[in-house]
Amino acid sequence: MSISKSFQYFIFTPVRWANFMSYFPQLDDDVKEPNKKTRDVNTILHIGDGYHISIHSEIFCADMRAFYVPYGLGCQDCRPGLRGIALCIEEWVELKDHIDTIHTENPEFATATSCTSNVDHQTTDGWKSCKTCHPWGSD
Repeated sequence: MSISKSFQYFIFTPVRWANFMSYFPQLDDDVKEPNKKTRDVNTILHIGDGYHISIHSEIFCADMRAFYVPYGLGCQDCRPGLRGIALCIEEWVELKDHIDTIHTENPEFATATSCTSNVDHQTTDGWKSCKTCHPWGSD
């Protein structure tokens, strides 16, 4: 939940958390980059169920948001929705500082595994049929 705007929040499921944690080192480097200005950052990572985390050089925040597919369009045309939160650098650091506490107080998050570690992801058809990876089906 946002410190400054309590109506803005982001809900992690254990699988989303596992995906988030697998990307965390890259995300943390990318969040720091806009201050350094040594390279452009344009990161958008899907963490499951239509939720993405994006970081861009122009915006000093980590945007965690549910995406949707407009009626009549294909899943390649997914767009960011209203449900989500943009964490400023201070809020990102606060989240980073609380990861151990989150794992201690929520053991299901500490032991969560990504859906990509499941046997069904070893084939293209299995991966495409995963509702976490492909919430809108595959084109």
